[in-house]
Amino acid sequence: MRLTGGGYMNRHWVTVVSVAAILVVSCGGGPTAPSAANGAPYTVGYIGSLTGSLASDWTSHKDGVNGYFYYTNQHGGVNGHPVNLVVRDDGSTDVAKAQTAFVEMRDQIKPSAILGLGSSATAEPLVPQLNVAQIPLISTGIAASDLKYPYMYIGSFLFASEGATQVEFVKTLATAGSIPKIALLTAGSPAGEGFKAQVEKSMKAEGWGAPVYEQALPVAQPLTDLLPQARQIVTAKADYVLGTIFTVYPVPLMRALAQVGFNGKVVTNFAGGNSNLLAQVNNPDFYTTQGFNYLKPGSKADVKTIVDSVQAAGGTTTGNDILQATGWVGGALVVAALKKCGYPCPGPKMKEALDSIGLIGDPQNAAAAPVGLTATDHIAVKSEVVYHFVNGQTEAVTGALALPTIAPQ
Repeated sequence: MRLTGGGYMNRHWVTVVSVAAILVVSCGGGPTAPSAANGAPYTVGYIGSLTGSLASDWTSHKDGVNGYFYYTNQHGGVNGHPVNLVVRDDGSTDVAKAQTAFVEMRDQIKPSAILGLGSSATAEPLVPQLNVAQIPLISTGIAASDLKYPYMYIGSFLFASEGATQVEFVKTLATAGSIPKIALLTAGSPAGEGFKAQVEKSMKAEGWGAPVYEQALPVAQPLTDLLPQARQIVTAKADYVLGTIFTVYPVPLMRALAQVGFNGKVVTNFAGGNSNLLAQVNNPDFYTTQGFNYLKPGSKADVKTIVDSVQAAGGTTTGNDILQATGWVGGALVVAALKKCGYPCPGPKMKEALDSIGLIGDPQNAAAAPVGLTATDHIAVKSEVVYHFVNGQTEAVTGALALPTIAPQ
């Protein structure tokens, strides 16, 4: 599900080092000591939403990244060099805190690359600075417009691409020849704006006209009462609700829609459809597009390696399993590039390596399809699957759907 723009989230986990939530994870020491990686360590940075409104989700993402580095170090590291992760908090939407973290990364830590910055609210102001500093960023929170900067990479997919995929999915549900009435709810962020633009473009191409109702949902101070929006959706006679209905919104939205008698279907993007949320909503008319696999017990994918590694490295597997899988894939992309880069691997060399890794497969069944990067394609995930929750479990309703390519704007 494409959120018209970029994404809005972050990843990783670690040891709390200060009251200001400045965190550091070192995969080369302490409980995560490698079994056969004793060379000088690579340093990778992580700036993520570890406090604030998005923290519960992006801690899971961090755990996924750190889990992959733990797994790598336990298997000899990268040619004998362990991979250490240094983590800093951006407060979810605190631009000043994100800026401080970036300056420390640039001037003191000097990582080969930075992961995280999943909220476009904090990612967008830093993108030009990261590019000038020649530090590759692998994020889920940047927009198509950021891809004009050569050091920017998307570790998942553009939310905007998900917008086009949602419209394609509605075509499979709607009666042939009908014009679906669509309500649109998007995150109030640059990523949300990108998603909105792509949905409107795709609807126009289908001859469906404009959405019958639109609203941006706040990120920093989420709404808790969505009855006003639900009433307007019903008044507009919408058949479908599409959007980037992220983690704090699915449950209250579906409750409000049920209260006002909405009988249509709701489709959210990957930000609002982890296993916990689908189970809480417990409604087969609530769908989610996902480029990553579920890690919960009963998942069809063989994800035991991921779960075991995250737990062994000190992370929890009870949070957002989709973002944990996203973090795992981000870690795999970094390690694949480090193997090409050699040691040490400063930012410019890391960029060359990222541009040459190509497809790396589907790391431990974390993604819906093979992922990778090239010099002309800085978006890692190429396809998604649509799921819903039925009979007490997640169930795929489509095969892998190719995400449309959206050029830098």
